[in-house]
Amino acid sequence: MTLTYRNYHTTRHVAQHVQALDDLMYGSPDASSSYKEDRALTNPEEYINELETELKIVQGVKSDVIYVLKEFNNDIKIPNVDIPLSSVKNHIFHILSPRQFTYGEKIKYLLQDNPVEKIPLIYSKAVKQLYVLSAAEVDLKVAIYRFKQYVEIYR
Repeated sequence: MTLTYRNYHTTRHVAQHVQALDDLMYGSPDASSSYKEDRALTNPEEYINELETELKIVQGVKSDVIYVLKEFNNDIKIPNVDIPLSSVKNHIFHILSPRQFTYGEKIKYLLQDNPVEKIPLIYSKAVKQLYVLSAAEVDLKVAIYRFKQYVEIYR
């Protein structure tokens, strides 16, 4: 089954896969639950590739959103997406829905055929989209790091 046709599927479900990784490595807080097989743990190398592909998509759309926002406000603050390695293990993942990515996709689509000054931007929605994409970017970076660590140490 290919997942590439589903927008941001990997990003939206990354928290579940990292939770399965944590349960495998550290045990589950719910002693009554048994370990559930997770596709990300069955083939972590393939999952890492999926994460890296999704990261490029998120970064590309984020770049488009920033480009359009800067046209309207050159002083826009770009959220920091660098995360210290010391806090990777304690990162709290976001639960994101498909709808949270629609404005960025709209901007990306409009930029294909229109100059930036012709885009009817809703500034507040674009800023919110920038923060959603930044949160998704951090989640993906942390997941990539965690799964690469798992592959190196435990496989």
